[in-house]
Amino acid sequence: MKPIRKPTRRDRGFALIVTVSLMVLLTIIALGLLTLSSISLRAASSGSDRSVARANARLALMLAIGDLQKQAGPDTRVTAKADVLDANNPPVLGVWKSWEGTDHELSGSAQGRPISPGSYPTKKKERFLSWLVSGNTSILPNTAKGATKAILLGDNSVGSGTAREKLQIHLTPTTLTVGNQGGGFAWWVSGENQKARLPKPYQPSADNSARWAMNAKSHAVADPKPFRMDSLLTDATPANKAISLKQSDLITTAATLKTSQEFFHDLSTSSVGLLTNVATGGWKKDLSLLTENWALAGTSGLPFFRYAPGQDLFYTIPTPGNASPDKSLIYPWSAYRGTSASIPIYQHGAVSSWENMKDYVTAYRDKGITASSTGVASINPTYSVAIDGDRFTFLHRVRVIPIIARMQWVFSHTS
Repeated sequence: MKPIRKPTRRDRGFALIVTVSLMVLLTIIALGLLTLSSISLRAASSGSDRSVARANARLALMLAIGDLQKQAGPDTRVTAKADVLDANNPPVLGVWKSWEGTDHELSGSAQGRPISPGSYPTKKKERFLSWLVSGNTSILPNTAKGATKAILLGDNSVGSGTAREKLQIHLTPTTLTVGNQGGGFAWWVSGENQKARLPKPYQPSADNSARWAMNAKSHAVADPKPFRMDSLLTDATPANKAISLKQSDLITTAATLKTSQEFFHDLSTSSVGLLTNVATGGWKKDLSLLTENWALAGTSGLPFFRYAPGQDLFYTIPTPGNASPDKSLIYPWSAYRGTSASIPIYQHGAVSSWENMKDYVTAYRDKGITASSTGVASINPTYSVAIDGDRFTFLHRVRVIPIIARMQWVFSHTS
């Protein structure tokens, strides 16, 4: 006989609870995915806008560099801020062509001689090229604040307030539209070469008048006092460490405005320049190098004077056998007076010769001046020839003679 099993009791509704729980879980996952997708879309949109803004900024930078090279690249270009024309003009940089030789005689016996340009204000306006800003570069821009303008130089750079706002730069951007995306850009070039370099005082090797005079000629720096940097006069080390204008705030004394803001248009850590001949192009002539190596220069075909871009007048150096050659005076259009038969005093030109200038510059080493312990100096007599003596020495050598430094008259009256 088999045992009788009692039927087991089953709990009803468990499957429904599991199903509902799974549906809730799936709903939460779906909502999470939708939220993540929305965030990703917004991030992608923001990243796209950021990329467009960066691309526009890069385009503005390329256009600014290109215009700077185009307008101010040649040697014969002159840059200046607009406030040189009017103190109320904004700090916008302009470019002008130099005279480029148009103020010299280009041919004839007076070749190279300066000529009047006529009406200077008119000629100066004619030689204007461009303002280095975006937009219409031929018109001085309005740089005042505006709701639709781009801020290129604002409160954080130069300070706020009525007096500081005219030093700010706000420009209307040039708009761009590519497909369904729009944007804009603006640019402005600041003239770092117009600013004083961060003062780095240099002490001479010896504290005497001679070394300070030499120091003033070869190590000229801006006066630290107007920039509130008096401490640099006793210790110039901090100036050597500053590589940005903001770091100058750590050197100066406290004031209402930070130094980097107050002197934004006046001070720079990277103000440099090139020794170019702006008037007619090319490099400037290093006369110190020339006079110290005079023997290596030769006697003819020397390009001492450039009267137009790429056009030089060639000089001939006088010699004892040819004491008055053509084009040996500093002004090439000048000539010697008298004839070769007249005595030297009547043959001087309107200006000294290059040979005479060299003799003056190198007098410190070539005159053979010696001084004894008593203070009496002896001079080689060959440098003080008579007016009817050797022509070459008289015309092209500096005569070392006593110079009257002071004269006193003593008057006595009796009655």
